[in-house]
Amino acid sequence: MHVVRPARSRYALATELFKPRGTLAAAELDVSKQVARNMNDVRDADRFPESAVSAGELFAAGIIEEVLRAMVTVYSEQTDPELLGNALDHLDGQLGEDELQGLLADFAGAFPPLAVINELMTAIQYLDAATEGIPHRQVTLEELLMLRLGNENPANVRFRELFDDAPLEVRESYEQAVKALESFFEGLEPIDGGGEGGPASLFELLRAPVAASPTSLEGQLRYIRENWADLLGDRFPGLLERILRATDVLVEERKEGGLGFGPPPILDAAALAGGAGEYERFSEDSSWMPQVVLLAKSTYVWLHQLSRDYGRDIHRLDQVPDEELDRIAAAGFTGLWLIGLWERSTASRTIKHMRGDPDAVASA
Repeated sequence: MHVVRPARSRYALATELFKPRGTLAAAELDVSKQVARNMNDVRDADRFPESAVSAGELFAAGIIEEVLRAMVTVYSEQTDPELLGNALDHLDGQLGEDELQGLLADFAGAFPPLAVINELMTAIQYLDAATEGIPHRQVTLEELLMLRLGNENPANVRFRELFDDAPLEVRESYEQAVKALESFFEGLEPIDGGGEGGPASLFELLRAPVAASPTSLEGQLRYIRENWADLLGDRFPGLLERILRATDVLVEERKEGGLGFGPPPILDAAALAGGAGEYERFSEDSSWMPQVVLLAKSTYVWLHQLSRDYGRDIHRLDQVPDEELDRIAAAGFTGLWLIGLWERSTASRTIKHMRGDPDAVASA
């Protein structure tokens, strides 16, 4: 996972958290915990929990990117050992050598590898170099591909600030390069990615987890585990275990409140109000409000219970026996709060399924 320069500074992300390519080592849980702590401190997540970043989600996103890199390797081995080199040649022809070099240099400047961030070389010098025989232009093209996929993933929304590709979007050739890559990969022999759609091009393959579960990293991990295990298992034996661990971390975080490990924070209502006292305020024409005593009833459940207790079908509110209402009033309640008086939405069920909960039913 790459991190844009301003985010590195804002969240005080130390150089030790990054790999030589400039990628954040988010697939290491300790690193994800540290980054989440830094981000939540800066975002004041105790007061604004909606802005909180989950260490588990960062960890899962890092694992997913690691899987996508592995799939590029698998794809290259099965279709074209010179995949990235040939892709660069294709982009040279589509964009022009100078424009492509400018795009890659912009990437290396905005999402710098360690040699650039440490000012050991410029972005251009980095692109002209190689590591272990692999040209850095090819390395940078793969990183640009990973960046694009990360930005396309709706499940990354809470921490997209880290790798927002806005610095590249100002250059028209960025979108042109993505489209040219799609065209290039579509022209290669597809491989079977294990999904329902059969053989797929590289872009289709890499986008499949998001297509299957757009807003759930847990759902995307499940898709990978169910469909890519055979492709990854022999070549990357430890990766499947890491996928399972990332899933377990997400489950444990959800049990503990969703903001990381340990108990969820106790919010201070007075602090949320800016320190001002909060007092009861009733409108002048509603003198009954301070005296009302509400009894909440889940309507569908209540009607079912009444049908059982009174031995007849009660499925509408006008069928509720008067004696039942008298019993409630005698207990001191002055009002009923009927929960669930709406038409259940099939869209809500679809959304829940897409978020990785296949057993969910329709609700509001």
